Amino acid sequence: MGGYIVVSLCRLSGIRLPTRDDHRRVLIAALAAFLLALYLLYELSTDFAPQPHLLRAGVVCIVSALASIVLAVLRAVGVARFPQPQAGPASPPRNWREVWLSSGATVVAALIALPLTWYSTQYVPDAAAPTITITSSLKAGQAAVSAPIPITMTITFKNTATASVRVLGSMYQLTGTATSVSPTRSVAIDTSQRDAALKENYGPAARYNRYATHQQAQVIQYGQVVEDAVELIPNEESTATIVAFVPPSVLSGDKGFSLLRLTVDIVFVRADRVSLGVPDAVDSTSTASGSERDHEGCEGRQVLQRRWTVTYGSLIDRLTQSRREVAIGRTVQSSATGLPEPDLWWEAIPSLDYSIHHGQQPCGRLVNPDQYGSDRGLEERSMLSTAGAVTELAAPRPIPPSTTKP
Repeated sequence: MGGYIVVSLCRLSGIRLPTRDDHRRVLIAALAAFLLALYLLYELSTDFAPQPHLLRAGVVCIVSALASIVLAVLRAVGVARFPQPQAGPASPPRNWREVWLSSGATVVAALIALPLTWYSTQYVPDAAAPTITITSSLKAGQAAVSAPIPITMTITFKNTATASVRVLGSMYQLTGTATSVSPTRSVAIDTSQRDAALKENYGPAARYNRYATHQQAQVIQYGQVVEDAVELIPNEESTATIVAFVPPSVLSGDKGFSLLRLTVDIVFVRADRVSLGVPDAVDSTSTASGSERDHEGCEGRQVLQRRWTVTYGSLIDRLTQSRREVAIGRTVQSSATGLPEPDLWWEAIPSLDYSIHHGQQPCGRLVNPDQYGSDRGLEERSMLSTAGAVTELAAPRPIPPSTTKP
């Protein structure tokens, strides 16, 4: 298309070219298209982000279509006429059919290529959801007699999306569960265990075992996996290796832990959908801050909050978008009344909560969002997502002291 337009415009301007008929101009256009296709194939094979090159091809299609329309109109009304040869019979005048057979094909091809180019370069990248893959593992180390036993946790985040992802917050928990196993357990007492495994959507951490009775899980260690608001580009990984020490006494005896569980939770958004300003760290139990919203709705709880004001780069966004705020909260302890009963599989505290809302909302929006209304539309437009992982390990037994004499 580009070659055809260039040759046609050159002939209109009086530049002499070695070709005078449409057949040869079509051959030149086909050669130019073939060379452009080779270039695009080369770029696609060497660059993992081909959108700019496809966009250039789309621009070429648009320019070619506009030039073809102008050329067709000029030739149809007789304003542009090709110079006729000096000798030989005069060429018959062109009619509308000849005009559209020569230039109309270019217009149709460009109109077909335009939506495909927009779909591949604009819609698909903008609508791609953010995804993060979590890989976690647990490994028990060796320790001397009566020495703390090291438990090594390895957690890896990988951005498997085609766009950059911003991790708003993350948290891991290492818990221990005491389990008793009996081969003669009565089926009549299994009702509570069955309900605990099936009535709530707890995923693989909840289970029913005919021969085992699980006690309340207890937190051993918890913390962050990565820094808040960190950005991961496509295919980038972030790995954290963490060690927790467990005293031998909690792994031995009838009431000792027989199951170790590592749970990982993460909250993230597309980086280009949410641009964050300077963070503001607030403790709901602190009296240093004079703002009422820092502890409103979080009475009796210690919630470590981190807030960001959403910033806008363009003038249109600043004029059309409302003031928004992104907040995460980690509840680390609570003495509030009216809390739900502790779950059998893990404790309710610590927990990771999040919110994207209009204006400035109180702390209670994090721990009880239903009470303060819903801004689900903001979360959907920001492509806010969550992910989690659960890894378990049979608790190692301490090495008993040797009874042999040296």
